Amino acid sequence: TDGTLWMWGYNDNGALAQNNLTNYSSPVQIPGTTWATVSNGFSATWAVKTDNTLWAWGDGGYGMLGQNSTVKYSSPVQIPGTSWYNLVNGSSRMLSPLALKTDNTLWAWGYASNGALGDNSVVAKSSPIQIPGSWDKDKKPGAALSGATKVAIKTDGTLWSWGYNNYGQMALPPPSGNRISSPIQIGSETDWASAGLAGFMGWGVRQS
Repeated sequence: TDGTLWMWGYNDNGALAQNNLTNYSSPVQIPGTTWATVSNGFSATWAVKTDNTLWAWGDGGYGMLGQNSTVKYSSPVQIPGTSWYNLVNGSSRMLSPLALKTDNTLWAWGYASNGALGDNSVVAKSSPIQIPGSWDKDKKPGAALSGATKVAIKTDGTLWSWGYNNYGQMALPPPSGNRISSPIQIGSETDWASAGLAGFMGWGVRQS
């Protein structure tokens, strides 16, 4: 409740932000006292502070720390911008995060070989790029399978998905090549309250 952030466990890529690569079996504090929202994967972490700045640390492979490089960092580094608000729910090996800004814009970066960045390409990006549309900043996007499949809700209450679709987890028949690199609307409903992904399954909750 005091806004401090604590982590523990595996740290070979500096994902615990202790300026070292030592594993910890007890909670260690991340510098700062104004943390608000956190997302992490196997080897990297992203977090938004109460001043709407976005920070990352850990494995920088595929540019997933948003530093215009693939360098790993064992202490928090800031991703440019001061209007960040919400982050994707992480998966076990998140390689391409999503973040929402206060103006309801949605941004992605990192691993992209399955179209996971929603920018109609399969090219990795080491700095945030905007996904077109107006997205609900208060409804967390979802991700699964290293972040290769994504779902997110727009401000009009519609539900969208993109990325890897090998088992139909985008609520669409698996297409040729099993990937869709731009957001596709799921159904026609406009009352989605939350949505997410788990493994090869997608889920969504509609408002009553």
